[in-house]
Amino acid sequence: MTSSAFGGVLKVPVHNVPREQFVTNLLSSHTPPRLMSKSSNKAVAATSRHLLRGDNKSTSTNGETIIVRDLKNAQYYGEVSIGTPAQKFLVVFDTGSADFWIPDATCQSISMNCVKKTAYDSSKSSTFSEVPAGGQTQFTIQYGSGPVEGKYSTDTVKIADDYVVEGQTFAQVESTDGLGDVYDVALFDGILGVAFPILSQDPGVPTLLQNLADQKKIDQSQFGFFLGDNAPGELTIGGYDTEKIDGDITWVDVIEPAYW
Repeated sequence: MTSSAFGGVLKVPVHNVPREQFVTNLLSSHTPPRLMSKSSNKAVAATSRHLLRGDNKSTSTNGETIIVRDLKNAQYYGEVSIGTPAQKFLVVFDTGSADFWIPDATCQSISMNCVKKTAYDSSKSSTFSEVPAGGQTQFTIQYGSGPVEGKYSTDTVKIADDYVVEGQTFAQVESTDGLGDVYDVALFDGILGVAFPILSQDPGVPTLLQNLADQKKIDQSQFGFFLGDNAPGELTIGGYDTEKIDGDITWVDVIEPAYW
């Protein structure tokens, strides 16, 4: 399946994992992650997220499609590329966080649950750069099971087949011990947070969604999920697919710009 871009909207195909690949009760006994928001100086407990699902047969002319896979309706993930030449990774498009992290090459020798993951190698990217002088360099995020730690870097990031953001800040994670066996058996490599920037561990640096909007790659700072029931679906960034809804949308004011 290929992706396409129309009218400043990015649509990402969403695929589910075949039943034989399901991990029994992978997250059912796992403590929901708790993210420490530095800007608000309080811990915010992640809530359960139930996503609508569809079949990815959209004929919309106003978006681009990104593949997002589904693991037991608990993990939803798709592909992004980092660096030049591109290094491809599977990431969770997480509505409960705003950080973007990928395992670093050193993670595979530090954390046992990182051995099978696809890791980012900065030495193989001509567009890799350390964060600018004065910027935050150390990355730490606290989940219910423990911390994930690493360092911030910048590189070129491509989402779907068309949209490229140069100089995107992300975290190269060196230790994933805090995620335990959950990360070991999970099918994703990293996490791409799409929540409000207030939840970022480095809130002064634009997220990928912010950069897509600032660089006029998308028309609006919106996204929408349409996930298949044992069938493909899609993530739309920059708007929503009108062919995937029936009736009118009711808009409400956001009380606190944190979780979606």
